[in-house]
Amino acid sequence: MAVFNKTTTGLMTIDSELLQKLFSLKNSVEVAISLLALAQGLYFVSVRKKKPVLLIHGVFLILFGLHFGLLNILNIFKIDIYPFGMLILSSYGSIMLIKGETFVNNKSTLSLLSVLGFIVGIALVINISIAGYSLWNGVFFHLLIDSLIIVSLFKILRFKNAIKPAEKSWITSFQLIFLAINTIYIYVLYEMYFGSPTTYISMKLPVAYMFLFLLLNNVRFFIMKPHFLKSTNTHAALPNQSKVEELIQAMNCKMEEDQLYLDSNLELKELAQELGQPIRLVSEVLNTHLQKNFYQYVNEFRLKRAVDLMKSNDKLLKEIMYESGFNNKVTFSNIFKKEFGLTPSEVRKSFHEKSSAKEVLV
Repeated sequence: MAVFNKTTTGLMTIDSELLQKLFSLKNSVEVAISLLALAQGLYFVSVRKKKPVLLIHGVFLILFGLHFGLLNILNIFKIDIYPFGMLILSSYGSIMLIKGETFVNNKSTLSLLSVLGFIVGIALVINISIAGYSLWNGVFFHLLIDSLIIVSLFKILRFKNAIKPAEKSWITSFQLIFLAINTIYIYVLYEMYFGSPTTYISMKLPVAYMFLFLLLNNVRFFIMKPHFLKSTNTHAALPNQSKVEELIQAMNCKMEEDQLYLDSNLELKELAQELGQPIRLVSEVLNTHLQKNFYQYVNEFRLKRAVDLMKSNDKLLKEIMYESGFNNKVTFSNIFKKEFGLTPSEVRKSFHEKSSAKEVLV
């Protein structure tokens, strides 16, 4: 019995010493995170005039640094400032969404969804202040942030052809890493309620290192790609209606006369180069005035070409597909089904049946 007590006490001492070392190391990493985030945030705010997205990014980093600063105050000085940290946390998802929208539009954008996300976050903070923090409202908090980041990423991917690859790499990597860390933290919350203190702290430490990596990677990108900090005129203001109509006419001319659509690898940047216009301007004209994205616009010309070929000769459908600019059988089939409600073979067959041909062409 005496031996058992001695062993137990020894294990408890070792566990306590390990816990204290892990806790001190975690606090040191979080201090570094706070200082690095604040320094980066202040820098990006100072260069805000060069690109609107840098201002939003700077604000996010400043809040991020303050958040970890408050955690340090809580952990080291035992001062209860937890509600303030929760208020900052409630803004993360919305700011990430605003950053993505601002990046795509190249101007400060505040969407209804980002506002609603922030309101929901504030409501959750109030609920936590009244009812207390629990595993489930903590999980909901982090899932809310995840959801808004995912929406932001979808918006960026939707306009991927209007964004320079290097710039897209920066914002998507930052948001994806933050999304991954935020999701992993849900398991940390589980350990906080159901695991031992040592396990909980040992889980928080790698999360802290991941946040540190996020900030260092952010610095690395801007060292490797300094041109991103330079202002650019590639996003021109949308011209008046007559100029827009001229641009649309020029686009159609390039497609019909030069048959650019026959290039199966045609991209938005190539069309913009042919027109001598900024990529973002061409993208905005397509999305805002024609209500379609680049691929929808190009595929309309390819579809018309394919139908003409079906009417005039008996080539194999595969040959018609390639000669129309399509390079994917699934896309080729889906375009026909969407337009006519029929497969390519059914459409071609209908051209040889006078009774059905009229219905298809209407």
